Amino acid sequence: MGAFWIIDVSLAVIASILTGFMLYFYSSKALRLRSTFTLGLTLFSAAFFVQSLISLAAYLKLSQTYSSPVAIPLMIMMLAELVGLSTLTYITRQR
Repeated sequence: MGAFWIIDVSLAVIASILTGFMLYFYSSKALRLRSTFTLGLTLFSAAFFVQSLISLAAYLKLSQTYSSPVAIPLMIMMLAELVGLSTLTYITRQR
């Protein structure tokens, strides 16, 4: 596994942790508040959590076959996703 793939996998692990936190936070709010809005947020974060786990598995599989010409664009996409997730996590924790 090359250096770029290690970065990709590491970023995917961080994204999985952030989305797992979001899922935990929103589901605990949904159980306490019992509103359709928090239920929607829980489903939304669950979809993101599943997507991040699939990305992690895909990166691990792709790293066995492809080199940096594939890893670099995926790394850029994962960085953009992480910026968005970090912002959402920050905003969520403020409330």
